[in-house]
Amino acid sequence: LLSDVDRQVQDDAVKLLHFFNEKRPKDLRNLAISGLEACYDFQRSANSQFDPFGDSSRLSDCFKGIHRLYRLLCPIKADRDRFLKAVVDDKIRNTINIMATKKIASSEAMVEASKKVGFLAHTLANLHYDYDEPLLIIFYINKLLG
Repeated sequence: LLSDVDRQVQDDAVKLLHFFNEKRPKDLRNLAISGLEACYDFQRSANSQFDPFGDSSRLSDCFKGIHRLYRLLCPIKADRDRFLKAVVDDKIRNTINIMATKKIASSEAMVEASKKVGFLAHTLANLHYDYDEPLLIIFYINKLLG
């Protein structure tokens, strides 16, 4: 719901997340990492023409909610670093590995997987970072590709 374009829906989602974060912050962080893929799936189901490589207005609304989640989950730098590493290692690496091993049968599925990687990369590129977090992401991606 954080990726919904309606600001009221985003606000309500943040309220729920604040409540959940008070009770189970580690569980929420783990769910949020998986939730980034769910954001992409939600955008695709809400708009079949959604394209993370070209739909900049829809992406900017989506990123506002994701940014709020990022700041809620990761008030401490070490937590932000773990979150960013998990996004690169768990989500982007897994999708790229599936694409590389040709476990995707059709070209449509390959395009869809590349769009998901693009969405995750756009998400990482559009979070509001502190001092050295972009360098850390570059390090993780370099490690992934190297």
